[in-house]
Amino acid sequence: MSQDAPVPAPPHDQMTSRPAQEGAAPDSFASDESPTNELGERRFVARLGWFGPVNLLMILGTAIPTSAVAGLMAYNFTARLDEAGANASIGAANVFGALFGAVAAVVAGNVSDHTRTRLGRRNPWIITGTVIAAICILGLSFVPYTAVWAVVVLFCGFQIGLNTTLASYTALLPDRVNSKLMGRASAFASFGTLLGSALGGIVVSVLVGVFGVRHLSVGFLVLPWTMVVMMLVVVLAIPGARLRREPGEKLVNLREMMSTFRPPKDREYWLVYLGRLVFMVGLMMLVQTQTQQLRYHFGLSIEQAASLGAVLGILLAVAAAVATAIAGPLSDRLGRRKAPVIVSVVLFVAGVAVLLLSTQTWVLYVNILLAALAFGAFSSVDQALMVEILPNKETAARDLGFLATTNTLSGVIGGGVGAIVIGTLGYTALFVIAGVLALSCIVFFVPIKRVR
Repeated sequence: MSQDAPVPAPPHDQMTSRPAQEGAAPDSFASDESPTNELGERRFVARLGWFGPVNLLMILGTAIPTSAVAGLMAYNFTARLDEAGANASIGAANVFGALFGAVAAVVAGNVSDHTRTRLGRRNPWIITGTVIAAICILGLSFVPYTAVWAVVVLFCGFQIGLNTTLASYTALLPDRVNSKLMGRASAFASFGTLLGSALGGIVVSVLVGVFGVRHLSVGFLVLPWTMVVMMLVVVLAIPGARLRREPGEKLVNLREMMSTFRPPKDREYWLVYLGRLVFMVGLMMLVQTQTQQLRYHFGLSIEQAASLGAVLGILLAVAAAVATAIAGPLSDRLGRRKAPVIVSVVLFVAGVAVLLLSTQTWVLYVNILLAALAFGAFSSVDQALMVEILPNKETAARDLGFLATTNTLSGVIGGGVGAIVIGTLGYTALFVIAGVLALSCIVFFVPIKRVR
């Protein structure tokens, strides 16, 4: 699937990045039809083939523990602390976990760009991140949840490992996939995220039923293994080229590497960054406070909340999968990425508005249906949009790493602000602020010209 030796590097003037023309994607992403990239790694040019299913499986393998670990941790806090203590503890874990995860994503993306090993560029960091995440998940079984900071430290370690893996893995898309296939590749990843989130909710519900409230932390022992298995699948199915440094190519020292830890000075890159950030902050304000909503706003017990959460997760996966199946290929065919994003924002805001109508649980079904359609439309083109907006292919992993910080920084902001809003203004204010923030992302996406 990859060559045993790297393909000779192209002349320097061919590797020099050219500025993108106004209104068009950079040439390096639009016109490269070669079957291997400049480092000898196999590319998918005419069709995705087996890369699409492997992409789905990898995202699925990480999404299940991502959803289940956060949910199980939150339920452990609500079982052992009072409402104010649980709200503060969940908020602290989400904020610090997202912050450390954001740093890990940027560092891993940049370092993997400079990595040259027999396993390739990305695989060493995919393996390392998975091992760190798995160890920290297992550690969450052995700490008392009244020792809040011990739980927070382990959750931060999990986020560091998870984001190291994902930042390195996400860089495989510009490494291996032609731009004409990005929408479909992104759709496979979206399916994995949706299915993983739904299965994560089901796993939490099953663990609550099996272990009960008193022994709920034992459930962490079963959570990391999908991530480990899928990491092995990816490393075996998509090996990197056996990279050596070219004669005369010097090692990058720490000072030079640190100097590259800066995002590009590109207007449209930052429009995408800010647009994703405000949308994700609105989303994460609701996602990261879901346990508190179910337990305290809708008045459910832990068992009822876990059961309803699983049902809502299944509904989310099914509805969003339908939206993804339509929006991803349609986006490729029409060559448009912004329209699905704008439609998704409108649907999401409508779903948030429904939560203002009642404290009965029927509003959650309507909300999750609209949110699922919104998430499906957005995520089906999200990866493609991020890749196509990049100004320089040579720094793709670094720049994608910075864009990926919108996912984790939105957790810092959304988790912290959400907990504060609940504690001071209540749940109605939480829903209103989340909807307004998500709607504001349209202001950033409309002026973009490089991507239609």
